[in-house]
Amino acid sequence: VNSLSSMLAFSTADATKSQALNEWQELIARLMSMMYASALHKVSSVRHGDFALIDPQSIDIESLEYVKPKRLRCEILMQWIQLSYVKGIREGFIDTPAPVVARAFQDLSHGVIALGEAEKLATVQFPMPYAQLIWMLLVMYSIGALL
Repeated sequence: VNSLSSMLAFSTADATKSQALNEWQELIARLMSMMYASALHKVSSVRHGDFALIDPQSIDIESLEYVKPKRLRCEILMQWIQLSYVKGIREGFIDTPAPVVARAFQDLSHGVIALGEAEKLATVQFPMPYAQLIWMLLVMYSIGALL
């Protein structure tokens, strides 16, 4: 989300590009919404939950049908977002110096890395012997604290 916020903040104020700029900003917001919902679905305990999206009907059907069955949806959407960022830079929608804009790409990649870490926590179960040991130590501590 920081990445999207940065790209919106870095957008040009040139009035001659306002229509194309608005379309580009709406596209990256929709793609980020899809990526966020996919990430929540990936780490959520609710397997068949529908997460709200920002106007998915505005994205072409072929793209939606392509990404829907994929296992690596977040990575595909991240690539689409990066391509949209580059397109926005090339079309002059971003008038901020490149080193500052690089931060938006960095935020996006850090978010996907954090998603990978969250997915590990959501899928790898805590070992039962450790859980039993912790429970037993807590009981002993509780008894010891009362004395």
